[in-house]
Amino acid sequence: MSMSGKQVVLALASIIIGGGLGYFWRMSRPQDPIEMVVGISILAILLAFYSLNSMGKN
Repeated sequence: MSMSGKQVVLALASIIIGGGLGYFWRMSRPQDPIEMVVGISILAILLAFYSLNSMGKN
């Protein structure tokens, strides 16, 4: 399965969005365990990719 150029760009944007949310979460709630921050980041990456991919379809 190969990814198109659009999907690569969407994946990179999703990773940036998810990483940014994880960073923001870690800075605003330092008492939370790292497992929670990683879980939030992964969930945000998946949701961002799905929503960005859905917006591109007509």
